[in-house]
Amino acid sequence: MVKFQDPGAFAGAIAAFQLLPPAGVEWLAGSLPSFEILLGALLLTGWQLPAAALAATLLASGFAAALGLALARGLVVDCGCFGEGAPSIRHTWVALGRDIVVLIAACWLYRVGRAGRALAPVMSKGAADPTPS
Repeated sequence: MVKFQDPGAFAGAIAAFQLLPPAGVEWLAGSLPSFEILLGALLLTGWQLPAAALAATLLASGFAAALGLALARGLVVDCGCFGEGAPSIRHTWVALGRDIVVLIAACWLYRVGRAGRALAPVMSKGAADPTPS
């Protein structure tokens, strides 16, 4: 919600990474918060879990790559994740670590979601078939 309340600050945080042209920064700042909320709702409800987990994996990968590139280029950035903050190398490393944890969790959810989907036909067939084996 912080990103919705101050989209200008969020756009500034994105621009600090120096990866996108101004039009790309504005588009990302305007669309990313809505996408993140939708993705969070999908993950919390479990609806379309494999697709949601795959999207979360790709998103976390992109965030981690952007943070890693910023660190490699010596940029001191605020990730913009939780509103405007004081940019520092330490905060950038913490944000990268947090993104790696989210990436691992999203990969795990993707695997669990795919396994659950593969078992669903077997489970429903077994429940519908009263014949003992």
